[in-house]
Amino acid sequence: MSLDPKLRQSLSLPAVCAPMFLVSGPDLVREACKAGVIGALPRQNARSFEEFAGWLRTIHADLREHAARAPGPIGSLAVNLSAKTPEGEIAAHLDLCVEQGVDIVITVGGSPKLIVQQAHDRGIKVFHDITSIPFAERAIAAGVDGLICIGAGGGGLKPGSGNCPCCAEPGCWARAASAAANAKTATSRRCIKISSSWPGYSG
Repeated sequence: MSLDPKLRQSLSLPAVCAPMFLVSGPDLVREACKAGVIGALPRQNARSFEEFAGWLRTIHADLREHAARAPGPIGSLAVNLSAKTPEGEIAAHLDLCVEQGVDIVITVGGSPKLIVQQAHDRGIKVFHDITSIPFAERAIAAGVDGLICIGAGGGGLKPGSGNCPCCAEPGCWARAASAAANAKTATSRRCIKISSSWPGYSG
């Protein structure tokens, strides 16, 4: 997988402002996008669909206003959505994403296949959280556009508690979008070479 040139051009820094549970909200995501990195808003942080829709509308309006008065790249807006979202609710969430300019859906937990099919029909790219090579292979088979590789120290894991899904070595602890960006070790740098330097998670 290689990073979409259009997505790459929208970034001033190859990073994703990670969708953090109970931390990431509309203010953080908006400012991340304005800074030229991918801002990811977790669906689970909103108590209801209506609240989530309000957050996205606010972010979208603020980014349009910012683009009109400030030159420079604006990072893509992403939504973090559970792959276990009930099938009957997927369409409403993805329609909202199209309406509010969301470019990427980051799925987590379970098979992303249903979301991938419907997202691609709407022109939205899908990245999926993975913690092992078998999970990565399943996500690729489901048609995802990118992988969020969670190593030890990311996604709530304690540093040293697991191996990097890219290189299977414990020294590579960073959580990253198909790579261990912000390389701290030789194994992290090796992962960057393997994965063509995709943006890394920050948060």
